[in-house]
Amino acid sequence: MHESNENNKGNANNKNSGSGENDTNATDLPPLVPPLQQNAVNETGAAVFDSFVAILSEERYAHFRAVGPDKQQRILRAALEEFATHDYATTSTNAIVEQARISKGLLFYYFGDKAGLYRCLFSHVIVLLVKEALAWQLVSEGDVFEIMKQMVRAKLETTARYMTEADFMLRAMRDTLPPELDDLVKRSISQAFSWQSVIINTLDGELLRPGIDHDQATQVIQWVCEGLANEYLAVAPSKVDLAYWEKATKRVDSYLDLLRDLFYQKPQTSKAAGTLQKRGERHERT
Repeated sequence: MHESNENNKGNANNKNSGSGENDTNATDLPPLVPPLQQNAVNETGAAVFDSFVAILSEERYAHFRAVGPDKQQRILRAALEEFATHDYATTSTNAIVEQARISKGLLFYYFGDKAGLYRCLFSHVIVLLVKEALAWQLVSEGDVFEIMKQMVRAKLETTARYMTEADFMLRAMRDTLPPELDDLVKRSISQAFSWQSVIINTLDGELLRPGIDHDQATQVIQWVCEGLANEYLAVAPSKVDLAYWEKATKRVDSYLDLLRDLFYQKPQTSKAAGTLQKRGERHERT
């Protein structure tokens, strides 16, 4: 493909294919707005955000950052659609450059090699999804089980909005990748569980039945959540099936209700109900 096509702007179908109408461009990465509530939950999420923004800011991607946003989006969308539907080993850079309307030489100029392209794309997707998560009001007090249930529901809604990105992430967690990329994916999974752990550790010890140790209770909740996540990921369809994940969400809810009944002194009202809302629905940004 000749360079003369490089200045053509991607059409709406190229920008929106595989995602909802309200999708945020993966290249649209303004500085993260500080969360309205400063707490350990939000600070942990912001740290994840910053760690992957640091990857995108590396010198190796300077040439890619220098091109216009339309062209960036076109290249990332082409790569996303290929990597979301093929294993890493079988993904064709020829198909990516054809869809992105650039030469293969330019692709390698921007990213170095196929692994460099994947690393950049993966980091962009993580940043996008973390921004989405931090757009919800992440509270650090109240009924932790209700907070966890609402977080799971928020993840489901995010998956519905970013179907192609979700397909890509699901494949990334199962794929056989080069060591550098495998380490990157494992790091993101570890950070996700650590973020979840921070939420779980907000468990109010005063609500526990006499004799139940706070640390042991939070560890049990973590084990249950990680176990359910690993179970559903192991047998999930290769492409995101919202009905499947809706069913999984309801099962997670039932386990959280069970743990609440086991650990709490008496049935709790949902003190956190309604506290996890999209930023801007109830508050003005400060």
